[in-house]
Amino acid sequence: MKGIQHETKQFVCGSAIESMQLGGLAGMTALTMGIGQERANKEKEAQSKTAYEPACLVSIAPKPGNTVFIPAGTVHTLGDGVVVFEVQQNSDVTFRLYDWGHLDAKTGKPRPLQVEQAFACIDFAGNAGGMVAPRVETTTPVERELLFDCEPFRLWRLLGQAPFPVGAAGEPRVLVCVGGAGQLEYAGVPYAVGKGDVWLLPAEVGVCAFKPNQEVTLLDIAIPLIF
Repeated sequence: MKGIQHETKQFVCGSAIESMQLGGLAGMTALTMGIGQERANKEKEAQSKTAYEPACLVSIAPKPGNTVFIPAGTVHTLGDGVVVFEVQQNSDVTFRLYDWGHLDAKTGKPRPLQVEQAFACIDFAGNAGGMVAPRVETTTPVERELLFDCEPFRLWRLLGQAPFPVGAAGEPRVLVCVGGAGQLEYAGVPYAVGKGDVWLLPAEVGVCAFKPNQEVTLLDIAIPLIF
């Protein structure tokens, strides 16, 4: 379980490669997030500085294709049988509150916790996170859904069978193929794109053409501080 300082995340609950299918057993918690101040105070008083119980988190049971927004300062964790594609604000600060009994592979001992640091950065009043409903912007030549539009990043999901444009003039973009396959064309040269592939389109590349082999699903990510 992690408390994240100065970091905003989003999850596209689906697959990036064949083995990354969202699943989990029926009734299992797939994703938990959020903690209230009153409950957190009680939990903190009851626990030592080296342990913490996850019972106070809110549970979400996502399905393939669901999207979840996790603002900075939100405690969150993933359960068994779930794999996500994650885009986050540029940050590597992670504080562990609870580790589910995991042992360090090298030492054979429990991994260290950072309870005090985590509590210092948790946003107890935050309530902007949770499941996000896609907003359809276009339907031809590609169905373009806006999934996230926040200060650190923007993210769209593109679904189509006919050729369609990708990228943006004067902006770098990241493309991720999460379903199907096709060809990305730039300057008349085709590049094969398959499920699980990630492509960086530099700003100087601008708009390119994407030609699906069949129905394809792409994630189109606008890099921070560009838009």
